[in-house]
Amino acid sequence: MVISFTFNTSLSFYIFIKEARNNEKVKVWIDKYTQSAAILTLISGSDVSLLTMLHSQFGGFKIFSASFSDDAKKYIAVGSTVNLFIEDIPQFIIQIVFYFNTISYNIIPLLNLITSSVVLVVDLLTRVYEFLPKIHTRLCKESSEK
Repeated sequence: MVISFTFNTSLSFYIFIKEARNNEKVKVWIDKYTQSAAILTLISGSDVSLLTMLHSQFGGFKIFSASFSDDAKKYIAVGSTVNLFIEDIPQFIIQIVFYFNTISYNIIPLLNLITSSVVLVVDLLTRVYEFLPKIHTRLCKESSEK
C-alpha cells in the first residue's frame, strides 16, 4: 500500500506540475480551482486514474473540464496500468492466501474478496478497452503504408 500510494501521489504531482508549466489551459484551470485541484491530487494518491475525472466533462460542470495534454492522458493510463500490478493484483493475492489459510472465514472478508475480484476484472477490461483502439489505429496505419 505504501509503494502504491507513493507511486500514485508522485505521478499525480508530476502530471499537475508538468501540465501547469507546459499547458496554459490547465494553468488557468488550476488557478480557478486551486483548492479542488489540491484535494483531487491527494485523493488520486489512492489511484492515479481518478485524475481522468478532471477532464471528463462530467455533468457539464466546469470543474471537470481540465484540458490535459495527450502526454498527461498517457501518463494517467500508464500509471493506472502500473497501479494494477503494484496494488490491485498483490491485494487480491493476499486475500486469496488469507482465505485458504484461515479456519473460520467470516462474511466481511468474503465480501471483500468478491469485491476485489470484481474490481480487478473491471480494471483489467478497462485497460484492454483503452489499448485496443490504439493498437487498431497503429495496425491500420501500418497496413495502409504497405
